[in-house]
Amino acid sequence: MGQEKIQQTHERYTFGEFVRQFRVREHFSQQTLAMRLGIHRNTIARWEQGDYLPKTRGALHELAQTLGLNEQESTQLLEAAFFPKDECADHPAAAIWTVPYPRNAFFTGRDELLHKVHTRLGRDHTMALTQSWAISGLGGIGKTQIALEYAYRYRHEYRFVFWMSAATQETLLASLVRIAELMHLPEQDTHDHTRLIRAVKAWFASQQQWLLILDNVEDIAVLQSLLPTEHAGHVLLTTRVQALGALAQRIEVQTMGVAEATLFLLRRARLLAPLALLDQARHAHLDAAETLAIEMDFLPLALDQAGAYIEEVGCSLSTYLDRYRTHRKELLKRRGHVPDDHPESVATTWSLSFQKIEQTNPAAAELLRFCAFLDPDTIPEELINEGSAHLGPILGLVATDALKVDDAIQELRAFSLIQRDPDAQILRVHRLVQAVLKDTMHPEEQSQWAERVVQATNALFPNTVEFATWPRCRRVLPQAQACSVLIQAHALAFPEAASLLYRTACYVDDFGLYEQAEPLLQHAVRLWEHALGLEHPTMAHALTRLAQLYREQGKYKHAEPLHQQAVRIQEHEMGPEHPDVATALNGLAVLYQVQAKYEQAEPLHQRAVRIQEHALGSEHPDVALSLNHLATLFAIQGKYEQAEPFYQRALSIWEQALGLEHPDVAASLHALATLYRDQHNYERAEPLYQRALHIREHSQPHHPDLATLFFDVAAFEHA
Repeated sequence: MGQEKIQQTHERYTFGEFVRQFRVREHFSQQTLAMRLGIHRNTIARWEQGDYLPKTRGALHELAQTLGLNEQESTQLLEAAFFPKDECADHPAAAIWTVPYPRNAFFTGRDELLHKVHTRLGRDHTMALTQSWAISGLGGIGKTQIALEYAYRYRHEYRFVFWMSAATQETLLASLVRIAELMHLPEQDTHDHTRLIRAVKAWFASQQQWLLILDNVEDIAVLQSLLPTEHAGHVLLTTRVQALGALAQRIEVQTMGVAEATLFLLRRARLLAPLALLDQARHAHLDAAETLAIEMDFLPLALDQAGAYIEEVGCSLSTYLDRYRTHRKELLKRRGHVPDDHPESVATTWSLSFQKIEQTNPAAAELLRFCAFLDPDTIPEELINEGSAHLGPILGLVATDALKVDDAIQELRAFSLIQRDPDAQILRVHRLVQAVLKDTMHPEEQSQWAERVVQATNALFPNTVEFATWPRCRRVLPQAQACSVLIQAHALAFPEAASLLYRTACYVDDFGLYEQAEPLLQHAVRLWEHALGLEHPTMAHALTRLAQLYREQGKYKHAEPLHQQAVRIQEHEMGPEHPDVATALNGLAVLYQVQAKYEQAEPLHQRAVRIQEHALGSEHPDVALSLNHLATLFAIQGKYEQAEPFYQRALSIWEQALGLEHPDVAASLHALATLYRDQHNYERAEPLYQRALHIREHSQPHHPDLATLFFDVAAFEHA
């Protein structure tokens, strides 16, 4: 009966009255409830007196669980906390409250950021500083909602809470007039804007315990004209601007985390109660929501749009995900029909910024288009300069001038559309910014930018993939991988595209990433075959590398015809004594060798050594490779005396030519150590194993050969 009465009359209750009624229903004293929650009894008393509210949904959820509330009662408790029925209950400590929006019932997470804002504002006040703080970030990242939550969460600490829209001069002036009216300033009726600002400024200088929130600040200088040099209040602003100078300290808002974004989406779609946590979600809902959150790169506004659509249309999460993947452009433009304090969609929010940038700095707009086709998280700045010849007439002219590039980046940072890491010298852009920008382009324009990106990345990727160039390969790799997708999607078939695919494949193959390397090599071969024909020497190199990859995966039947074709091409095009013929011969010989076809392998290895010594000299690294292959052939047949001098000679050449820490040196050490181990010469084997292990761990920590080396070392230690 008591429960029914509470539910029937809850609209007349404040949050404190709800707590008291539910506490009494459970026969809890204030002390008992406080002990169960792990808080002080005075906190319960302040809740019930209406002086204070819990700061987080987590605290409300724990309270609801402790009081044994059902879902309907939990919702009532949340509404009472977030949407009090009168002004006094809403902000009992605030004499003036001009926040125009209700508290967001779906606000999720951000507790650490809110605590940081509160701590820093409080610290500045304690230290008698006058520093303002800015919540900064990309449009749609949730800046306004964070400021709104801050106002509600900490309203009891202020006598005056002012909210001013700084989007335009008109909205700012209207807010100033409102403050003058509320404070009954003599200047409230003046038409002299300078006099009005001076009066409001003087009021801020003379009062304490006020919070001023300036929302959507585009002109940071507005603070200088509005605020006194010294004041005892708190100033919090939201802005897309990243360069704030001395006028405000910046707290950057990042996208949500996976759990936070998933929970927010489920709550917004009303698939979870406002106070519910993730562990209360159905598994099917949880998996689909997490996938959708990842698809939207955890952007709050996009998640809010998705949740609103799901709620209004009544579709499932998986259905929306299917719709999004096929109709992304339309859905990112679509806003829910329920009135909202952020009326614009993701697409509209950013499209307005794109238009402003296009008018102000066309090169900045072109730079953003360029970035839209790259891997968004690790864009090397040197890609702009070194790829300048391929970036078109507008960006290409700017790209070689560091100051003009800085100007373009500055323009984009003013809208938080791009982030810059000065230490790593990389740029970052949000994935949905890329998506929305590409959706504004015609297919022909998209293909044009895709080609420019591939050409520029090809110019940056090292021409030769070897130990010395690995650091640069590693830096450019994410962009090269992004280019492989562009080449496929836009059917790009020029030679530079094939070359980039080939070198990317060689790099990942060097680290044993065979599954990544194989489709890249296959695509490069197809492009070169189309562009150069079947008999071109470049085709022979590609076929040899692809055949080696097949061999490394045990696909011998795929490898042999490719090796044989490569040998024929090189002999026909380059002549029988060319070093490239030796390379092709070695590939075929190693294939025979791993299949125990030793009689077929040996003459090919011997011929390769003769060709290379004659053409390159006896101390060339390629000669060492052939010697190493020949030594291995003898070793696996138990011909240790024949193998040892070839191994030693190969090791000496590589150490002299490549240095002591090169992976090829490790391979040679490993082979020679195994030879000594097989001869039970453990004293000579052990130091070689240790040297090889040291080199591999530092140069190729994830290569399959390292696992083989670990196994051999372990077997040696137990021998």
